[in-house]
Amino acid sequence: MQRRHALRALAAAPCLVLPGISYAQGKPLTIVVGSTAGGSTDTLSRVLGKVLAGQTGRSVVIDNKPGGNGTISDGFVARAAPDGNTMLMAAMAFTVNPLVFKNLPYGPEESFTPITMVARLPNLLVARKDAPFNTAAELIAYAKANPNKLNFAVAGLGSSIHLATEDFKLRTGTNMLNVPYKGTSAAMTDLMGGAVDLLFVGSASAMPHVQAGSIKAIGVASKEPIPQLPSVPVLAATVPGFESSAWFGLFGPAKMDPRVTQALYEAIKTSLNHPDMVAKLDAEAAIRVNYAPEAFGQFVRDEIVRLRDLVSRADIKFAS
Repeated sequence: MQRRHALRALAAAPCLVLPGISYAQGKPLTIVVGSTAGGSTDTLSRVLGKVLAGQTGRSVVIDNKPGGNGTISDGFVARAAPDGNTMLMAAMAFTVNPLVFKNLPYGPEESFTPITMVARLPNLLVARKDAPFNTAAELIAYAKANPNKLNFAVAGLGSSIHLATEDFKLRTGTNMLNVPYKGTSAAMTDLMGGAVDLLFVGSASAMPHVQAGSIKAIGVASKEPIPQLPSVPVLAATVPGFESSAWFGLFGPAKMDPRVTQALYEAIKTSLNHPDMVAKLDAEAAIRVNYAPEAFGQFVRDEIVRLRDLVSRADIKFAS
């Protein structure tokens, strides 16, 4: 059963009028999420929805449509009316799915209107606490000396975690086995128990376990160290050019009125500076982003080119 969660406007909040959106009918603003309740995409959407409700004076509904690696939610929004009342909170799988699934009834460029990227969440490379290496250089040396001895937990095919794993192995010329998991929680449990050796994971998910000494941090896949773990080095210092982060962005259906798109962008940009959003993103070790619609569209096009090359070189395939 689809889970819907209505977030009511704060009574004292100013009402932001978005042109072309049907206030008269009392229609809510819906943010569609392609995952179950409780994950990063869902919780981020709920905080944003609450803030947007306060800004716009409208109800905001979070509509969870999990399944198909995000293709169910993506397809739903692609078919929605382009009136500005329905948005998709997408992540990296949005740009990966068309490369690995055949015959999708939509495309990431032609079927959607980019509104804005909300945030990036750098991935962290972590290892079981008794792994025989402590740095990226030591890990690479060990992996080359012991091909296929180490294994990577891979949480979510086509996710930023999966793609970071494949990119890391390709860039370092190492052979390590993948162990697939349906989600991060199970993968982290097995890493802490020593059943698997390595895992790329969102920084927020790993921080408590790193700080408790249950796992060890090898490096962060961002340009600079993150404030929450300042002593953890960046992986690019050892693997030049390597970066990996989950990203979260909002799209509407294709053919939205540009005035509506711009108004939604302005409302979301303002929301990102709200104390509740700042606190949420800081807790997730996320980087706030507010790409304008045109810039976000260009990011998506560039990302598709980059990922097409990676998917091809890593020979990533899904069952269709």
